[in-house]
Amino acid sequence: DLIGGQFSKDSTQQCKLSVEILNTLLDADYTLYAMPMVAHPKAYINDDMNKAMNDWKRRPLHSIEADCMYLRQEMEKLFPNDEYHMGYWTDILAVAPGVDFSK
Repeated sequence: DLIGGQFSKDSTQQCKLSVEILNTLLDADYTLYAMPMVAHPKAYINDDMNKAMNDWKRRPLHSIEADCMYLRQEMEKLFPNDEYHMGYWTDILAVAPGVDFSK
């Protein structure tokens, strides 16, 4: 999650600040792009985890909050690790309105 999971273990609040920040960018007509999922360096990345992390169809990209909760909760459930929590995240590329990359 964008802001360290809000430093919260409360699942109802884990994505609140991140969603607010990203919605502010959307309201200002920025275009947001989800980047690939990454895992904490302590994660034991096996084939199943690697497949899950690279399967874009699994991620609920229709909603900022849903994607955040997927990263914060679903991936933790699928691949639990006692050594760390908050082990999955993504960066977001925000492109300002009017930016033309074709030039």
